[in-house]
Amino acid sequence: MKLSSIFSVLLVATSVAMVVAQGNGNGGGNGVGNTMKLEHIRTIEGYDRDDDLGAAHTPLRRLSSVNYQDDIGEMIEGRNPRNISNAVCRDPSGSGNTFNARGMSDMVWAWGQFIDHDIDLTEPASSFGSIAVEIPATDGDVFSEAGCAEMVVTRSEFVESPRQQVNLITSCLDASGVYGSEPHRADLLRTKVDGKLKTSAGGLLLPYNEYEEDNAGGTGNNLFLAGDIRANEQIGLTAMHTLFVREHNRLADKIKQHFKDASDEEIYQLARKLVGAEIQKITYTEFLPALLGDMAPSLDDYDGYDPSYDPSIFNEFSTVAYRFGHSMISGDLALATQSGITQTVRLKDHFFLPSFYEEDASRIDMVIAGLTKNVAQEIDNKIVEDVRSFLFDAPTDSVCLDLAGLNIMRARDHGLPKYNEMREALGLGRVDSFSQVTSDTTLQEELASVYESVDEIDPWVGALAEDHVGGGNLGQLASFIISKQFEHLMRGDPLFYLIDPDLAAIQNLNGILNLKTLNFAEVIRQNTFLSNINADNVFFV
Repeated sequence: MKLSSIFSVLLVATSVAMVVAQGNGNGGGNGVGNTMKLEHIRTIEGYDRDDDLGAAHTPLRRLSSVNYQDDIGEMIEGRNPRNISNAVCRDPSGSGNTFNARGMSDMVWAWGQFIDHDIDLTEPASSFGSIAVEIPATDGDVFSEAGCAEMVVTRSEFVESPRQQVNLITSCLDASGVYGSEPHRADLLRTKVDGKLKTSAGGLLLPYNEYEEDNAGGTGNNLFLAGDIRANEQIGLTAMHTLFVREHNRLADKIKQHFKDASDEEIYQLARKLVGAEIQKITYTEFLPALLGDMAPSLDDYDGYDPSYDPSIFNEFSTVAYRFGHSMISGDLALATQSGITQTVRLKDHFFLPSFYEEDASRIDMVIAGLTKNVAQEIDNKIVEDVRSFLFDAPTDSVCLDLAGLNIMRARDHGLPKYNEMREALGLGRVDSFSQVTSDTTLQEELASVYESVDEIDPWVGALAEDHVGGGNLGQLASFIISKQFEHLMRGDPLFYLIDPDLAAIQNLNGILNLKTLNFAEVIRQNTFLSNINADNVFFV
């Protein structure tokens, strides 16, 4: 098969050979005259295993038994989510003043959301039903004051019986948030020149959605377009997407310098492979150890691809354990320069707001700097009002959204068991009292005010209530689930960065990328004005 024919089917093939030749030009570094052969290129849709596990549009999987009223799909009843949120999740300060005891930075929740949007997306759809959550008339509750009588929760798309929700994107950590999980979107993001991705503002910002593509927030061209539909949700997430589009294009320039005769397709696929490897390395060597401490999956124990590990996303992970970041968010987002934090902006005023960056593209760098320099909120049950009562917009008499309440309802929608039943299913053992859930006596009282017994506790509430373990930032239940998920994403990925044979050869090309020494701080330094960013670990202030 001719090389041109091979590249015409790269997006749907599972294994191809790609030869990148230098040609006769004067390239930089030691790449002159070398031939680079990429044997395995990820498909956009995630069809990289013989069994196609983890591909886009495949079901989530479960660690525990389903918990539906009729064992098929009818949601179980439970305590009113807004009452639970008011009693257990309301932050007394409103915007957050309980800072992480270990000095974790806001970059923890920002990176956590960025990679979450790389591995899972379950979408609500009105055709699958909806539930109206009553908003109790409560003095001082902004929902009541706005005249909002109910919060409507649309149920998630599902397949099979009993209901199992569908992951619409690839589950492997493959940089799909940058490149997309379906070929059409991936194609729209490309310039088709020198392997680069589209941008705006002279390469500083993401491209606009000029194609009416599916996007959270609407299909209009006032929003940015990225590999994942959620890139516009809030300005911190937009900054992360922008950073790695810049990184892709920086690497594409490097590759072009080494291989002057390389085609657009060749450069794009090599840069894509490198960005995916960077995201995996940052996650496993910096982010997870910072978050989980001793509970983080160990790369020292990694012994290669094992097809018995299913990389599909656990429902308990995406719907319960990995929603810890909602507790870390502050109501005020920091903007910073090299010297430190210069100002803050309110999160509730910066949802779906590309104009914030249109006014000044350097704010991307300032937001990234702020994420590294501001101490995050402690991981606990408290949620700032910006997402507990003002999620995406101020409440009105017809629309009100509470992120804590939504998390509680989403677990019920997905048929997940209560906290104690989930612990038992995972082999962690049941608890008998609120004091066994948490040593915080105030939190014990708050839980007891809305739940008659520990057996009633919703799983997301219970997971965040637990005392932290293992020198990390989470309790036993959340730590166990997150560690297990990333263990499967590592061992069940046939192209994990430590075993991808192409990457070993790429390391010989001095001047493109050295994965052995790379860390997140280096990626930030290479793509922003932040030359003095924390060189050790940006997940700590």
